Amino acid sequence: MGKIIIVFSLSLMFFSCQEKVNQCNNCAEELVKENKQKSVMYEPSELATLMLEMYAENENWKQEILKGNIPNSFPEKYKTMHSAKSVNENAGGEFYNAMTDTYLKSIEELSNASKENAQEKYNNMVNVCIQCHQQICPGPIPKISKLVIQ
Repeated sequence: MGKIIIVFSLSLMFFSCQEKVNQCNNCAEELVKENKQKSVMYEPSELATLMLEMYAENENWKQEILKGNIPNSFPEKYKTMHSAKSVNENAGGEFYNAMTDTYLKSIEELSNASKENAQEKYNNMVNVCIQCHQQICPGPIPKISKLVIQ
């Protein structure tokens, strides 16, 4: 009789533990599904993407100027800065549009620079970026500052 009770108790524990394992597996699957639904990859805005491309181009221009070369043109898509979508509600206002115009003018001046004043024109362009970011989105300023030619 005692053996029957022991076997019955062990069987009961085994099946109840098995049910708990199944519940835990289901919970884990549910958590994975829930996290997949919640986790959304960061996608930079149209303006952020454009500015990242501009930063890379400005790094190239810096290296070229240091070698004595002058960029003679700039990508036309930079002119889309006025209309590029941003997640920052401050972008697109009067100040932003004025700074965009100033930036585009500074690029034009750089592309028309002489070897003697190319570094000055380049640094002016970088400073326009910094001035705008001081008012609208200061986060990238340390990175932008690295573009300045000392």
